[in-house]
Amino acid sequence: MLHLISYNIRENRDTNAFYNAIQNSGIWWHYFETTWIVRSDENSNQIYERLSPFVGTTVEYLLIVKIDPNDEQGWLPQEAWDWIRNNNF
Repeated sequence: MLHLISYNIRENRDTNAFYNAIQNSGIWWHYFETTWIVRSDENSNQIYERLSPFVGTTVEYLLIVKIDPNDEQGWLPQEAWDWIRNNNF
């Protein structure tokens, strides 16, 4: 399943460990500056548990939501739609 992870980084923070934690969630796509799409067998709560140590320190806000494969829309390059459709199962 696909999850969207979006956040606000606190000013002047090292983001390497936070980004590594996101990447360890599964196969990922990162086209927007503060948004990732991750394919993972984990649910939103499990992903949050991995990222929660960064809340309040590295990130100010964090949102993790499951993407509904039957309801998607937007303006993205074709390669983005291809990635989403090929990884949304």
